[in-house]
Amino acid sequence: MRKMKIAMAAGAILFALSSCGRIEKPEDETKVGSGIEKIIEIDEEPQAAQNTGTAGDSEDHTGSDNGDSAAHVAGREKAETGKESVPEIPAGEYEYVSDGEIGKLVIEKTSGGYDISDYKSEYSYRFLADSSNIEAVEDNKIYIKYPEQVYTDGTADFSYYTLEYGIDEINVYYRKSPQEEAEFLYCAKKKQTEKKDISGIYTDKQGTSDVYSELVLALQADGTYAVEIGIYRLTGLRGTAVWEGDTLRFTSDDSYPYVLADISVTGSQAEVAFTKAGVLGIQAGDVYSFPDGAPNKPEEGQAGAAASQPSLSDQIAAEIFYAEEREKEIEKKQKASVTQMDMNLTAAEMHQMWDDTLNIVWGLLEANLSEADMEVLRKEEREWITFKDAEVQAAGQECEGGSIQPSVEASRAADLTKARVYELAEYAK
Repeated sequence: MRKMKIAMAAGAILFALSSCGRIEKPEDETKVGSGIEKIIEIDEEPQAAQNTGTAGDSEDHTGSDNGDSAAHVAGREKAETGKESVPEIPAGEYEYVSDGEIGKLVIEKTSGGYDISDYKSEYSYRFLADSSNIEAVEDNKIYIKYPEQVYTDGTADFSYYTLEYGIDEINVYYRKSPQEEAEFLYCAKKKQTEKKDISGIYTDKQGTSDVYSELVLALQADGTYAVEIGIYRLTGLRGTAVWEGDTLRFTSDDSYPYVLADISVTGSQAEVAFTKAGVLGIQAGDVYSFPDGAPNKPEEGQAGAAASQPSLSDQIAAEIFYAEEREKEIEKKQKASVTQMDMNLTAAEMHQMWDDTLNIVWGLLEANLSEADMEVLRKEEREWITFKDAEVQAAGQECEGGSIQPSVEASRAADLTKARVYELAEYAK
């Protein structure tokens, strides 16, 4: 009888169970954190042992790790060659953007190997792995088998992550099982050394004394920038930007329109290159420059100084411009409608769009007008709502019971609401 030393990847399960009070500390003081080495007595020849599977395979209770994935094969190679052959993993802190939040991937070298943690946000994580979860490291790839759920009977549900690292960045992939094709999750960039604060108000005066377009950057406590982009006669955008190399990646606050842009700053000049847009008169690939003068610093803790804020009238004008652009898109859909159901739906969409615009304009007025002015406006608004409801009802009665009635009512409501938006805009002048 001979003894065969096999490195087993069961450390993650034992660690998770022991933390829940399910497993007592091993009597032989085996160190769980860095994996477990086990001596198994085998009567068969080595070839027979290969045919029946390794001890590590026999103790995987999930039933989800069938087949020889790349990580599985590499894992056995790691077991045979030992830790000394494991390539150096690029330790450090990496950042990525996920669902509008800044995620963090942290790789730390420890005495037992490596700890790899993926924090989706400040309050949640994707995985917290240690060396016992690392199946293999080869060809600039780290294979992680992570226990998502551990049960009292010793079984577990695993997720499989592959970290492909290059120069200052890591691509992360995910699989539910070894047989599935890996799904790309994100690209994390290595956190750079502290950047110079470029907060300021960058302008484009187009050769005049007036500001036509304006870019406002304000550094926040978390290292991100609050951003306002005002393009003359087109739009005003607000959002957040984070550093990726020497470029600020901008993401708009609103889910619709969803706008992405790259912001670069050289001295007192700035440039915004839109990478995703298609609305508000801006297309992907459009580039706007802000070349005039040294930046003025915004007020501390604010997205921009008061002088940099667009006027109430300009803000409302931008909202109306956006609504008019959306109106053109919906009108195209109306012309292409074939069935009455399609006509009813597009008419309802038009009404909803103008109603949303009215609510935005109302919010801007409420935030800027005096309470006395708003009280007068509220009384007027209540009277207008009564008038609108009566008009819509009267329009519908002309074809009551017919399939066209919803379309007629929605169209009348949209026309009245649009007119009301323009009336409210006058209060900002």
